Order: sequence, then C-alpha cells, then structure tokens
Amino acid sequence: MRGSYAPDAMLALTRDGRAFGHRLHTRSSAVAPGFMWCKFDEELDGELQVIWAATLLAGDRQLRLAAIRPSFPVRAFEAPGALGCDCPAGVRRRSDAAAGWEYAEASGRAVAIRRLLGFDGQTASAPFQDQSNINLAYAYSEQPLIFEAQPGVAPRCLASVSLVRPAAFEPEHELDGFSVTAGPASLMRTALPDGTLACVALGDVLPASMTLAGRELRGEALRFARARADWSWFCGLGVTSVEGAATCCAPGTLQLARMPGGEARISTDVGLSLAEAWLGGPMRHAFVQALDGSWIEVTGDCRAGELPAALVRNWSATNNRSLVEFKVLR
Repeated sequence: MRGSYAPDAMLALTRDGRAFGHRLHTRSSAVAPGFMWCKFDEELDGELQVIWAATLLAGDRQLRLAAIRPSFPVRAFEAPGALGCDCPAGVRRRSDAAAGWEYAEASGRAVAIRRLLGFDGQTASAPFQDQSNINLAYAYSEQPLIFEAQPGVAPRCLASVSLVRPAAFEPEHELDGFSVTAGPASLMRTALPDGTLACVALGDVLPASMTLAGRELRGEALRFARARADWSWFCGLGVTSVEGAATCCAPGTLQLARMPGGEARISTDVGLSLAEAWLGGPMRHAFVQALDGSWIEVTGDCRAGELPAALVRNWSATNNRSLVEFKVLR
C-alpha cells in the first residue's frame, strides 16, 4: 500500500521505514518434518537482496530464522499473520517491551510475535501504514511489528517466534522458552520449549558436520538437525550419519523416534542402517506404511538393522511421496 508491501507473515527489508521490499524469486528450498527453508530474492529500490529463511514448528508456533547480506544499509521488519475483524473497536492489544513481544486479539482470534535475535524495536498492533482495508478476508486488518532500529549493511542473522491462533492465548506463556544464538557462517543454534535443540545453517556454504546434544552428525552439506537431549527423537536434512544412531547410504532427510514397547518409527527418503545401541536391540521386524495408513511387513526385504535403498525407492514410487514411513520392532 502507498507504493509499498506489507510485511505480512514475512521478513521485509526497508531503507526508510516506508518502502518495503517484496519477495520475488525463490532460488532454492527444501523441507523436513517440522522444518522448511528457502533462499529468495527481495527487490528493494531496484536491487535484489538475497535472504535465507527457515521456519521450525513448535506445535502451532513458528520459530523464524533468517540470514541477510544486504548490498546497502537496510532495516529488517517482521510481522505475524494479520489479525482481521469486522469491528476494530473490539481489538485488544498487549505489549511487553522488556520481554520483546506484541499481541492482539479480536473475535476469538489472536496473533503475536516476539523478538529473539537481531531485532531491537517493536510496535503495537495497528493497520500497516494506516491502511486497514488491505486484507482479502476482512474489511479491517492490523498486525504488530518487530524491527531493527538502525539500518546496517553488515551480514547478520535474525530470529523471532510468532503465533497465529483461532483462539485467545497468553503470549508471555506461549512465546516463552525459545532461545537462538548465531555463530560463524550463519550457523544458528536454538533451544525450544519442548526440550529439543536444533542447528540450522543458513547460507550457500554448509558444514559437513554438526554436534547436537552430545552427538556428531555428518553429511556432505548439512542444513538442519533437531533432537531431544536423550536422542529418543531426531530429525535432520542432508544427513549421512548420526553418531550411535544411524548411517544413511546417501545424504537425505531423516526422522527417527523411539516409541514405548521396543518400537521405533523412521521417516526417510534414503536407505539406512540403524544402530542397535540406539534401537535398544536387534531389529526383528520391519513394516512400511501404505497410503491407506495400513502397515505392511517388509522384514524379508531387510537385512539386519537395514532399510535398503531399493525398498525406500520402491515405496516412495508406490506412495508417490518422497518420505517413506517405517515401523521397526526389536
């Protein structure tokens, strides 16, 4: 509006706080369970600014990470989804500058966002640039904003957590328990309220190893890894091996989960071998999930502790899905 674009559920760059960049081409992207990342262009003042962005899900909360390398001094702004309603007089707004969050609710719906890394300013929910009629679903809409107070040209990482929910909630509770740090080469480490830890590499040069919750992960180009501290659950993107847990035949997307009663669930797009130490004993039975949700035994197609690459490929083609779900029993 007014010659600009609203930062609606996205990271937007600006020089002057009035004209904001607009997302254009997606250069590359990938997904894993509870995770997605992309590299895209945002046009600002006739120049393309490259942004690497990732989202980790924590229930219905979104932990949003970004790396920017601007070509001239910019400020970054971010907002959750817009809050739409028919009666703006009924909007209830709350702020906590010390905790870094903004919240708004109306008509049984609510939105909120909290600063975690890089952002140092925030504004209460309001129509973007005083334009309240830019939402396709509602005659009136508004949203809170977080932002960088000063422009900069240095490469940097940013992080926030946001929530859009069809019910009111307590932001001080729902947005608590998240932490993010950034290291060299835009490697970001996070802790989430469910006790999981994660590493996310945002950039074109990716590490061949990561250490997470005391174990080393390896891959040709590791993008993402997330695990519980006890390693009863793990998810990764670009993984070839997980110390003491699994070895993949090629870099792939992998999710491991130990279940009660000697059962484990595996989601994978590559063949792999499971370590008995992680599984708790030798693999005695293996099942694959069909599209109708049924489990089909494939033990005869597996060697000890192994889900072969050919088996994964065949069921990926059968289900027409990249990830294949397995259940193994020890």
